[in-house]
Amino acid sequence: MKRIASFSMVIFLMVNLLTSCTEDIITTGDDRDNIVQKWLVQENSTEFGAQNYDVVISKHADDDKVYLDNFFGAGAGKKVTATYNTSSRTIDIAQQAYDGNQIKGSGSVTSDYKTISFNFQVDEGNGWASITATFTPATISTANQPELLAKK
Repeated sequence: MKRIASFSMVIFLMVNLLTSCTEDIITTGDDRDNIVQKWLVQENSTEFGAQNYDVVISKHADDDKVYLDNFFGAGAGKKVTATYNTSSRTIDIAQQAYDGNQIKGSGSVTSDYKTISFNFQVDEGNGWASITATFTPATISTANQPELLAKK
């Protein structure tokens, strides 16, 4: 009997150890939550060269929109508004004024939500420049930053 109790205790501890190592996933029913976080960006263009910066994606009040804060490395607090199509995992930036320039473009999110590939254009007053950018998740998650999940 003592042997069965010891074996049961070992099994119980192993199950708890294995399940405690998994990341908690917050399910809110809003598919934007899959991209709402801080991203590391590697950008490249012939006009501006290679650039690296962070972008924070947060929710817009409209259910199909998100903000991209610091897009194009414009500075924290400067946000582009984009439409996020959750079924096709595409992000569309309609032409808009942004930090004294015009900007437009689109991106696609991989099925595992670990990469966003953007193609966009910026006009600083002397014609459109084409830019590519790859977003990869930073080390934070929305589980640690609930304010990113809140609609603004």
